[in-house]
Amino acid sequence: MLAVFLVYILAILGLTAGYDNGDYVNGVSQTLHNKWKTPKMEMPLRQLPRFREPAAFVMHATIPGQHGEEAEMDFNTTGAKVGDFSWKAKNVKVNPEADVKISFTFANNKLLIPWLSVFDAKKRRSLEKLEVTFEHDQYDVLEVRYNRVYGREIQRLDASHPSIVGFEMVYHWVQADDTDFSSGIFEMFMLSLICGFVLICMVLCYSDDRAGQPQRGQPKKIQAVQRSRGGTRRR
Repeated sequence: MLAVFLVYILAILGLTAGYDNGDYVNGVSQTLHNKWKTPKMEMPLRQLPRFREPAAFVMHATIPGQHGEEAEMDFNTTGAKVGDFSWKAKNVKVNPEADVKISFTFANNKLLIPWLSVFDAKKRRSLEKLEVTFEHDQYDVLEVRYNRVYGREIQRLDASHPSIVGFEMVYHWVQADDTDFSSGIFEMFMLSLICGFVLICMVLCYSDDRAGQPQRGQPKKIQAVQRSRGGTRRR
């Protein structure tokens, strides 16, 4: 029982552990083009945000199914079902009339940047800069916001030209308001949960110890009762 309790406490502490300055924050990206999308890919270390540290770098959106890489059919846009046809393919044809989009998740899928256009086929323009702002408290990332800056007009999509699907990605960090009641309530809830489990485990351990002890004195009481009953019968 004690071992199970310790494992539970360690799991709770792991879930509630926060970030230190400079710690990497998990990030995943995915690209969509012409009804095909790349698998969800872990971002390399050089592209990951680091807690409370601003950064800027050049990001390239990978067009699905190019250079022998596998792509997945996006059933949300096609309306097809998995059994209708093969839902994975390689060397997918580039469509100059289709958008190239990208999405991100950060902090173990807690924060989402939904699909946004890297190449806008209708307006014939490409993304020049993506500014991502993380709101944080002392130990955790609370919220993500983003701002898009589009550049020059482009006549047609050329997958061999990296500047069309390449853009500058900038990370900003801002301190959350100290009067964040939601995080305070969450911390109080977790603390009360831990205390409750500690109390329950103490009660269970105490009950197990009591059950395992021999009940001394009980046979003597039974014998005494039997003797008194026997004496009554003789009378």
